[in-house]
Amino acid sequence: MAKRPKDNDANRLEDALAHLIRSQAASAQQWTAFVGRLAETEQELAIGPRENAERFARVEAILLRHEKILQCLPEVIRERIGSRPAN
Repeated sequence: MAKRPKDNDANRLEDALAHLIRSQAASAQQWTAFVGRLAETEQELAIGPRENAERFARVEAILLRHEKILQCLPEVIRERIGSRPAN
């Protein structure tokens, strides 16, 4: 005949199960919070490359304008000082 568990053993098992359930619930909450933070971080990181591309395009446009100005500069200087272009 099988021996019946003592009340003390049954209480310990119930306590252990209750602790396990609470631990799993806490773990699930932590996991949910982590996934939420991860999604926010991914959104923030996705903004970076777009902003960098826009910034690069602005810098490139400025450099092109400066290049045009510099190309015209020798002629403007000659005109201001009254020299004629060298042939």
